[in-house]
Amino acid sequence: MYFEYVDFPALGLRVPVARTLFRVFGQDIYTYAVIIALSIILMIVLGLRHADRYGIRQDYIIDFMIFALPASIICARLYYVAFTWESYRNNLLSIFNIRQGGIAIYGAVIGAFLTVFIFSKIKKADPIKFLDFGVPYLVLAQGIGRWGNFVNQEVFGTNTSLIWGMTSDRIASDLAYNAQRLSAMGIFVDPMAPVHPTFLYESLWNILIACFLFWRRRRMKYKGEVLLCYLAGYGVGRAFIEGLRTDSLMLGGFRVSQLISVLLVVACILVVVFGRKKFELYSDDAGMVDADDISGTGEADDQEDDADADVSEIDEDGDEAEAAKTDESDEESEDESEDESDDESDEESDDGDTEEADITDEADETDEADEAEEAGETDEADEADEADEADEADEADETDEADETDETDENINEEADGSNADDETDEATDDETEDSADD
Repeated sequence: MYFEYVDFPALGLRVPVARTLFRVFGQDIYTYAVIIALSIILMIVLGLRHADRYGIRQDYIIDFMIFALPASIICARLYYVAFTWESYRNNLLSIFNIRQGGIAIYGAVIGAFLTVFIFSKIKKADPIKFLDFGVPYLVLAQGIGRWGNFVNQEVFGTNTSLIWGMTSDRIASDLAYNAQRLSAMGIFVDPMAPVHPTFLYESLWNILIACFLFWRRRRMKYKGEVLLCYLAGYGVGRAFIEGLRTDSLMLGGFRVSQLISVLLVVACILVVVFGRKKFELYSDDAGMVDADDISGTGEADDQEDDADADVSEIDEDGDEAEAAKTDESDEESEDESEDESDDESDEESDDGDTEEADITDEADETDEADEAEEAGETDEADEADEADEADEADEADETDEADETDETDENINEEADGSNADDETDEATDDETEDSADD
């Protein structure tokens, strides 16, 4: 492994980088390719992890990526070749030598979008809803993939005095080699001075967009909202960053990527302004992706088509008897279904009546228990009242007995007094007799 060094003079940093990571069967495996592959793997893994949450089947994503990856690579290469045709017109076979470099991210995005629309057409799915789901992972992969440009020491800008300006032997050599071409574009550079790390600017910008899209996707109000945010957000950032680069693809006097970015932003604004009412129609079902809309594999549709074909053949052949039998069997099936549904409803009604009877019995038992308790309490109260009355009667009897005793004593006393009076009368009589006798 051979290391080169990228310097950040103002920061005092020197970072080692290796363009070739290892070799397999005598072929160099470039670090750039490994970083791109890892970013794609991360994009797929995150998409599969979140698929169920948004009603998307995982096999739909896998099937899509099988077609999207080669389509994106081919379109990325064709995009680059189309705007650097002078370098390939005399050696057409070199177009296929992608190991020598020469791909463009806008071409890859175009290829991915074309695959979405074709694939969704075949699967009878909604491409806009699928793009709303997928673009956050796409722009995240773009942000990670830009670090492959750092390892290759490419995608840098013009000279800068900012503290994060970078330089290297490869960067200085590239600037010196392209000095004449850059001066024709009105760009004058010092090969030995630090330059803008435009790869870093775009990487950070893309990651910020990805974070925003992940947040916005959970709050989207209409179909296509996340897609528009991606196109407009990426377009704004790329338009500014592209103006700093020294390796832009050109179309006449315009930077191609910058021109496309500006057009994307303008298109998004026009769609939002003039097509807002149309997008609002999707506000009710934009909670994200309908499983039936997006995750269909086509099998159900094929079955429906086969059934329709069978019915058409029956109609064409005029097999009325078979059709009549089919109708009768359908009616019998419907009758059986109705009977079964009636039985089920009766069973449910019986179950409901039984449950209601059980509840009524429990309520009656509860009422009886309450009445018994109240009766018991009433009996206890009655017994207590009877006891009180008995005590009062006893006290009254005792009082009467005492009164009778007192009356008896008084009578005795009265009798005693009468006896004493009689005695006194007798004594008086005796005295009188004695006095008469003395006389």
